[in-house]
Amino acid sequence: MKITQRTGQVLKNFSTINPTLSVTKGNTIRTVSQNKTVLAQAMVQEDFPRDFAIYDLSEFLGVVSLFDEPDFNFDTYYVSISDDNNASSQYFYADRSMVTIPPDKAMSLPDEPIKFVLGDKVLKHLLQAASVMGLPELIISGDGETIKVLATNTKNTTAHQFSYEVGKTSEQFKVVFKVDNLKLIAGTYDVTISTQRLAQFTLTDGSLAYWIAMEGTSYFGGQQ
Repeated sequence: MKITQRTGQVLKNFSTINPTLSVTKGNTIRTVSQNKTVLAQAMVQEDFPRDFAIYDLSEFLGVVSLFDEPDFNFDTYYVSISDDNNASSQYFYADRSMVTIPPDKAMSLPDEPIKFVLGDKVLKHLLQAASVMGLPELIISGDGETIKVLATNTKNTTAHQFSYEVGKTSEQFKVVFKVDNLKLIAGTYDVTISTQRLAQFTLTDGSLAYWIAMEGTSYFGGQQ
């Protein structure tokens, strides 16, 4: 079987969330960060024929990059990789006890009081600003009228800031995320925020979703 470029991008992204990967039979791939603060799920075009685990996903992708238009055959103990140039590799699976096992289904938010769309350009600029200015946090806040997303450093009152207004709301809230947890593939996302300190970021085509925990300094109802 072939693996599409899009699925390769998803796997590369997932390697930044967790270096290991556990795949179950079918067309859904999930990963969870080692500290359980980020869960990601992708629906892919491929239908994987068996369960398997990869201990070092970045290494595996590095091996795949050595091939031109590789074919994959998922055997019992390893995946065989080959191409039309007569190159081949046997890459052995890891024991599932050696990798982080994600939940076997998507999460369901207990409530959904806050929703907005986070555009591709806006997300890109916010993360770039956080990188350029060394800002470790992203805040999504509502003042009862406007939703704003702000790159900042909550521990430094004189820190640089960069923000966008992204929507309207009747709610008052401030939710804080570590930028290091926002390892999102580029795209436009439907964002849903739960008062249970969890947010869901879903690509507008529904193919990819992330559930990301908020920091303890987050609050709802206008009171910290």
